[in-house]
Amino acid sequence: AIAALPAAVGAWAKRGGGTYGVCSSPALIDKSPVKRPDLADPHTQEVNINQLGPVLEGRGVKTPIHSLYVYHANPASVTSHQNAILRGLAREDLFTVVHERYMTDTALYADIILPAPYMVEQTDLYTPYGYRQIQYAPAAVPAPGQVKSNFEVFALLAAAMGMEDPFQGSTPEDLCRRMVEDSAVLTRAEKDKVLAGEPVVLDTPFPLPIETEDGRVHLDEPIITWFPPYGGGEPFHLVCAPAVHTLNSSFNECGALQDLRGEMTARMNREDAARLGLAQGDKAVFYNDLGEMTCTVALDRAVAPMTVVAEGVYPGKNTVNCLTHPRLSDRGDATTMNDNTVWVRKA
Repeated sequence: AIAALPAAVGAWAKRGGGTYGVCSSPALIDKSPVKRPDLADPHTQEVNINQLGPVLEGRGVKTPIHSLYVYHANPASVTSHQNAILRGLAREDLFTVVHERYMTDTALYADIILPAPYMVEQTDLYTPYGYRQIQYAPAAVPAPGQVKSNFEVFALLAAAMGMEDPFQGSTPEDLCRRMVEDSAVLTRAEKDKVLAGEPVVLDTPFPLPIETEDGRVHLDEPIITWFPPYGGGEPFHLVCAPAVHTLNSSFNECGALQDLRGEMTARMNREDAARLGLAQGDKAVFYNDLGEMTCTVALDRAVAPMTVVAEGVYPGKNTVNCLTHPRLSDRGDATTMNDNTVWVRKA
């Protein structure tokens, strides 16, 4: 609906008045030389990560999952239906490998933990989300001990399984250079600058491209559709908000940031809290049919009536994602973790 507004009011052709959907630098290069979609088996079973909990319990999947490889993720904390995920991870017949730098909640369930590198210990081509910037960064220091990057682990696994492809003989430096050289967006001068390790920032194009045959914006009907939140009978809407000092479960390993963030809290409207006999600093239980979370009530900032705001993802069991449902959105099969409701009682 938001993306449709510039077209609806005729602002699309005015500078600053359009919706630029592809504003991220990943669009500046072709990552297929690294991702190699041509090697994917079209018959491979695919699972939406937002439904990982039910899938690990054997629900909504054709073939049961008996092996789980986790990298760049901490599903035990950050994924919906936390209780189902923890039950799945605890299965004796699930072999779990976690490629990680810290002992995360997911790593606690691993059969094998593989040491992962820091950013400065690996060569990479950085294309940040939300910015038209690109930068090549060779490793600043060698990775210690048995630490290996994702690329190295995947290449070793492929070789061990008998796969033969020139891709496996490439180095991260080779692949980064190829992606930059093959870019259809970067100029020769910009490519040279990137390969020299300098950041390159590209201007947003204007007028904005409309990639339809007739060059016009087409809107599907209906643009806006309302769906009732999961649960429905619970009186409070649950909003999962980010914390200021951490990013989802990232930086949970940093004691100084945890101290600044403080204990797990849920913010409420003062009148709602008073009606339930709750005051600032009281312990309360927030619950629905998926689970329950006990934490401190915070009333120090304004919150909409009949709303509970849980800030941040904390380590451990019975945190906010034990209350979020794995139901997918009507478009895009995305998470609906801000479309849940809860009951509240004094602890």
